[in-house]
Amino acid sequence: MSKNDTKIKYLAYCRKSSESEDRQVASIEDQKRELAGYAEREGLYVTKIYEESQSAHKRGRPVFAQVMNKLENGEAGGLLVWHLNRVARNPWDCGWVITNMDEGNLIEIRTPSRIYINRSDDKFMIQLELGMAKKDSDDKGVAVKRAYKGKLEKGWRPGCAPVGYINIGEIGNKTIIPDPTRFNLVRQMWDLFLSGTYSVSKIRHIVTNEWGLRTRVTKKQGGKAMSMSQLYYMFNEPFYYGYFEWKDPETEEVRLYKGSHQSMITEQEFKRAQMLLGK
Repeated sequence: MSKNDTKIKYLAYCRKSSESEDRQVASIEDQKRELAGYAEREGLYVTKIYEESQSAHKRGRPVFAQVMNKLENGEAGGLLVWHLNRVARNPWDCGWVITNMDEGNLIEIRTPSRIYINRSDDKFMIQLELGMAKKDSDDKGVAVKRAYKGKLEKGWRPGCAPVGYINIGEIGNKTIIPDPTRFNLVRQMWDLFLSGTYSVSKIRHIVTNEWGLRTRVTKKQGGKAMSMSQLYYMFNEPFYYGYFEWKDPETEEVRLYKGSHQSMITEQEFKRAQMLLGK
């Protein structure tokens, strides 16, 4: 059956990003469930459901490219999505969709609330809605950068605290304090290394097998012995002497910020560690 047959073949596309732009968006499973119910009610012929966990703020989504290529090859003529902003949040992909409509490859786009076909008003609405999605993403990006900038200027490093410290507070307003169960142990690890008589591998053996140190358990990971790479990272991390490196939200250049957290070692001790590491 070709795309010119009466019965249109549809490709369903479900997408959700882990970024802030999709925080309130239904999960992929919820999208699939709603699209399946809609397709059954409307009697739509859906040949395949595609899933993708990636932001649409920039072009280059591999699964979306597969969908568009199948439309261009005449393997389907309809696109079924939970909401139009699942398709694109950038002008490149928006143009790709409109071009396929203009060339007759994409007969219609369906969402549970609206149908878009190859006519002037519908294509204008597609560009308008995707343009609004693009602006929404840009506005959120600006807001995130402002929040990061404010946090950095206050001396608080974004992200997960290094071993020996923990994050506390509400999301968006977190600070970093010493980990009551690991801070002193990590300080002793620094003491061993700064003595110049213990190799990194020897320190790892001691803290793992004699001290029983394990990384802090989180929702996704933790509770494991520290790896060699984690130890080398720790002995190279300026956070422990009261500073931290982070990209400037505006210039994208990596800068050294003075932290507001409690330091574990002195700057002189950090410099000695870099000397011992051969730096």
